[in-house]
Amino acid sequence: MSDSYKTRWSVVAVTMFSAVIGAAHVGKLAPALPDLRADLDLDLVTAGWVASVFALIGLVLGVASGLVGDRFGAPRTLACGLIICATGGALGTLSESAAPLLVSRIFEGLGFILIVVPGTKLIAEASRGSARRFVYGVWGTHMPVSATLTILIAPLIIDAAGWRGLWLAVAAGCLVCLIPVLRVLDLSPPARPTSPRFSLAARLVGVLGIPGIWFAALGFAAYTLQWISMMIWLPTYLVEVQGLGIGLATVLTAGMVFINIPGNLLGGWLLRRGLSHGGVVFAAAAIMGLTGIAIFAVGPPPMIAYALCLAFSAGGGMLPATVLAAGALFVPDTDRMGAANGLIVQGAHLGQLLGPPTFAAAVAAHGTWSATVWPLAAGSGLAMVLALLLRRQEQRQVNP
Repeated sequence: MSDSYKTRWSVVAVTMFSAVIGAAHVGKLAPALPDLRADLDLDLVTAGWVASVFALIGLVLGVASGLVGDRFGAPRTLACGLIICATGGALGTLSESAAPLLVSRIFEGLGFILIVVPGTKLIAEASRGSARRFVYGVWGTHMPVSATLTILIAPLIIDAAGWRGLWLAVAAGCLVCLIPVLRVLDLSPPARPTSPRFSLAARLVGVLGIPGIWFAALGFAAYTLQWISMMIWLPTYLVEVQGLGIGLATVLTAGMVFINIPGNLLGGWLLRRGLSHGGVVFAAAAIMGLTGIAIFAVGPPPMIAYALCLAFSAGGGMLPATVLAAGALFVPDTDRMGAANGLIVQGAHLGQLLGPPTFAAAVAAHGTWSATVWPLAAGSGLAMVLALLLRRQEQRQVNP
């Protein structure tokens, strides 16, 4: 019987659907930013924090969310995450200033981390053998798939009901997603292990002592610092610098996000073909660095700039699936997988937290978008160094 046949695709599909809905809380912000800034009188840097504070809870509680998922069961934790996301979105519609909106974004961030970290464990447990790397490639697309759909659909909702209507629509989507979650996933409590080596503290200490997990997590941080910032600020850049209309800028941003999806699948395919995790991460980081710097430092014509944006996103897309798969590489036993996945996702949220305000601060300080080459160069350079370290840990894993 093939590995693909043994894989529980219904679990993979429901988990993926949940992650896509949860990630819409990230994607909804870019098309809503102009209305948000006008309605709540937000300056550029404050708007950057509204974008990135979503990641604060993931940064602080990434590993903890994995341990919670292990303790109470990944399916139950995921279901609670959907409810918390919906609650945060509903609270956000009541905001009349930046402060309550920031608080609501923290709720959304908590809900999202309770979806995506247990979700990574669920898809690992549902997949088998060689099919697992393909599933990781699919799983890595939950962010670009969600962002693409949200960026395309959001303007229609905003035109009809404003940004508050968009917030309510995404919150309602989380509640709708609960229906297949309750039908497909097993929400019964997990059995409690009696051996002390399975205690939460032991799992945490065991994972924190694995260098490869840290390199994967920090590599994810370097990636999201660049990619999320590009997604958030590209519409503004295309309007202010390239002189495009907001409608066209939104569609082009959706295209840039969408092209990240085949990049994720390519990353999974390259792993299945035997390429090292570190090698794939290095290639992705190099492509992002070269194209990102060319966009903002050279200032090419609109079509060339956009082609570079597509290369930036497609090449970078190889990284998420690769670092997520690294969790299973260094921690093959499911007992510590939740904590390992939490640490890797925590790295992603670190980049999400720092990226948008860092880019905004660079532009505000220098008065030009060319200043963004510095955070781009730093992010890609750091990712390439981490890729080399990750490659070394892989070699030690194979030949201890």
